[in-house]
Amino acid sequence: MRATETIYREMLSAYAKRRGGQLQEDCDLSVRLWAAAAQIQALEAQAEWVLGQSFPQTAAGVYLDRHGAMRGIVRQASSRATGQLTFRLSNAQTGAVSVETGTVCMTEGTVRFRTTEPGTIPAGEISVTVAAEAVETGSSGNVGAGTVHVLTACPVAVTAVTNEKAFTGGLSEETDEELRQRIPDLDPVFMAKMQRHFDEPQENYLEKKLLRAAHYLATQWEFGIIYHFNQGIYGVEETKAAIESEIEDHYDLAGVQKLSLKGKTSKFVDLVGQLRFQKRWAQSPRVPETSVMGHVLIVAALAYFCAVKMQASDERIVNDFLCGLFHDLPEVLTRDIISPIKRSIQGLDDLIKDIEKRQVAEKLLPLLPHSWHEDILYFTEDEFSNRAVVDGEKITCRPEEIGLKYNENGKGYRAVDGTVLKCCDHLAAFVEAYLSIEYGISSKHLRNGMEDLREQYKNKVVCGLDFGKLYEEFPRL
Repeated sequence: MRATETIYREMLSAYAKRRGGQLQEDCDLSVRLWAAAAQIQALEAQAEWVLGQSFPQTAAGVYLDRHGAMRGIVRQASSRATGQLTFRLSNAQTGAVSVETGTVCMTEGTVRFRTTEPGTIPAGEISVTVAAEAVETGSSGNVGAGTVHVLTACPVAVTAVTNEKAFTGGLSEETDEELRQRIPDLDPVFMAKMQRHFDEPQENYLEKKLLRAAHYLATQWEFGIIYHFNQGIYGVEETKAAIESEIEDHYDLAGVQKLSLKGKTSKFVDLVGQLRFQKRWAQSPRVPETSVMGHVLIVAALAYFCAVKMQASDERIVNDFLCGLFHDLPEVLTRDIISPIKRSIQGLDDLIKDIEKRQVAEKLLPLLPHSWHEDILYFTEDEFSNRAVVDGEKITCRPEEIGLKYNENGKGYRAVDGTVLKCCDHLAAFVEAYLSIEYGISSKHLRNGMEDLREQYKNKVVCGLDFGKLYEEFPRL
């Protein structure tokens, strides 16, 4: 991690290289650069800390607990040692002698124990044995027989105490290092693939190139929004040229060529890009805000992991991911209408669906190649239905039938787990509401929505996926 002074010197050097002169260290701009360098250094420190918490080998505290929870491993909690204490009289009494709950005794090493039930020494007898526990949690309470014999608050007439058997069961809370030893490493096959991905340039070469092209095309689209308002500002033209140069390096890709024509495909990207600025829960202030585009990406990612967990075929995994990614695409035309409003008037949801279908047909599909139309409609219409294609016809079916009948590659089933996708959509909405409330920004809509979803998915298992348990992972706020 770089020191603030190092960052500051690098900034001064970059300034001198671009402007052809040195800054005076006491001038206003130098002071501003120093302040910026301090903030950059703080960000680097935070990034280094986040990186450390991202892996069980270096995570600590609650972050290590979360790594364990993802693997079904819980930190061992501390517990008190338990046993029995026997209280004695030097001589039998004519009346009963009471030993109250909470009577404290200890060892010579000052390990304290207390009774957990009342006891009575009957008239004419000289002892009673009652249950007891260590006052402090941890293994220090595991003491041998006969070691507890110090009375700290002596009951009337009681002259001696002892433990005839050892106290056992005391456990100290598992340390980070002890817990870390029980958390298994990541799948070695997965780690080997990841290592090759980063170390070998030719590994997954086409996929890497597609990702780079998509990155620079998205950057160009974002830059285009601000460019016309910032022409003439120093460095803008240089940035523009650098982006165009990167895109030119990927011009052998058909998608890059089509987008460079600034025709229908480019207009489709412009339209879909509006989802980035379309807020979810528009009438309910939230922190952090989420866009429809961010929401569909989360749903798609959840759908992917659920499909993998269900041992879906490769084609079914792709279909579930794409359906999650496109399920809210019509909202670029109709905007986000929250579910309570859709349900508030009978038939309104169906009416909105009809409007969406007409809008997609009139405005979206004309921007796309005709060969794409069927796919777009398949992934956007009735997005949460369980469906497959059999003998060229789309059918709907029960959730469990997808895995039993249509889970094969190369059969043209195009299976989609609509019910699971709906669960992913709800889980994403729940997390959006939960995070805002956790940050202290709440409203009746957010809290009701969060609690309704938690109740709806209580003990709910769908296609072998325990969504109820997922909701239980979020503590009640």
